[in-house]
Amino acid sequence: MGSGTPYFIPLDEAIEISLNRRLTLQTETISLDKSFHRILSDSLSALTNDPPFDNSAMDGFAVKYNETQNPPSNFQISKTIEAGNKFDNMIKPGEAARIMTGAPIPEGADSIIPIEACEVDKDNDTVTLNQESKPHFIRKKGENFTENEMLLEKGTHLTPEKISLCAAMGHNDIQVFKPLKVAIISTGDELRLPGESLEKGEIYESNTFGLSGLVSWLGHEPVRFPSVVDNLEQLRETLNSASKACDVIITSGGVSMGDRDFVRKIMESEGNIDFWRIKVRPGSPPLFGTWKETPIFGLPGNPVSSH
Repeated sequence: MGSGTPYFIPLDEAIEISLNRRLTLQTETISLDKSFHRILSDSLSALTNDPPFDNSAMDGFAVKYNETQNPPSNFQISKTIEAGNKFDNMIKPGEAARIMTGAPIPEGADSIIPIEACEVDKDNDTVTLNQESKPHFIRKKGENFTENEMLLEKGTHLTPEKISLCAAMGHNDIQVFKPLKVAIISTGDELRLPGESLEKGEIYESNTFGLSGLVSWLGHEPVRFPSVVDNLEQLRETLNSASKACDVIITSGGVSMGDRDFVRKIMESEGNIDFWRIKVRPGSPPLFGTWKETPIFGLPGNPVSSH
């Protein structure tokens, strides 16, 4: 590590240095049902209005508002309009159309009388409104978003609610970044896999499991390597393998100031360190740099510090 390497720097500076180490990302087109936790490579605009037409927000009756201003108001029930119906007829003066939630508003109607505010005479197919209506309970075309409106920016992480929005916008296939392969390597003589018997002084290796979950959650592909004992030759061999197989390397352990902190030692002598140690607690020892041109994050071994 050269004398000019940033040391014990603020977190914001560490993030900026890391982001300046850019990777070339490939893209692919996938179907929406396979897009969970993926990252958009292009911004998305709506292919339609939402709602695509004026529709009822209530079960009730569609009427002309100006015919309800002198209650009681009596209407002849002319039609029944359900969600999904292609109803193109216009209601006439003195008529009301029975309407369901989500159904299109008939031409000429500008108010919905909720079913609970009505008295229905089934024998005569009439409905009576005993109070003045209001011109509402209608969801207007495009009130949520309009056709060609840009709603999701490039780089958006596709969570369930974002995927649902993509579908409402009319998209079935979308452009996303191909997942990065992220090598995850724990180091230390004391580490054993969960399920194995522990000897005195040994602990279960947990960091690679948590880090793998985090990488997957961010839309990338974790590649867990077997734990590496505190041996420079084995560490070098594992880092070389990881740099050939993966786009990014994350190590856990061996980055502090002790004699057995081999990740720091090998990075000082054979790698390139962009910064070492940051001003946060817990978690101050991390380093960042490159190994054989592959970005590497060296995290502390303590799970609280690494996560």
